[in-house]
Amino acid sequence: MKADELRIGNKVIYNSIVYQVLGIVLSDIKSTPYQYSITLVNPHQPTTIVNLELIEPISLTEDILLSFKFRKNKNIFTKDILFRLTEEDGYFYIVWGDCFKRTTIYDLHSLQNLYFTLTGKIL
Repeated sequence: MKADELRIGNKVIYNSIVYQVLGIVLSDIKSTPYQYSITLVNPHQPTTIVNLELIEPISLTEDILLSFKFRKNKNIFTKDILFRLTEEDGYFYIVWGDCFKRTTIYDLHSLQNLYFTLTGKIL
């Protein structure tokens, strides 16, 4: 995972626990590659600051989509009017309006970022 893939509010995994990203800070500008510190929150854990390399993405699954209030009809998951994902061959692809864009979405944070970019709403 790269720092430029993360937004405040993204959900990630650290030590097998789901956290939400609260902050992203460049911790050492002199190092190459740059070192990023990520501030993570979870209502049942203390707020923690970890190196970017220690967090993992959350793989996108049907259960995750349903937990974010997507509705399922056969292999199509819909949220709002125009935002849809289709599942084919075990992968999720974006469908936007009448356009089918074969872009694979693997992780929850990628879906959160794309949803915000296209709708202006936080997922």
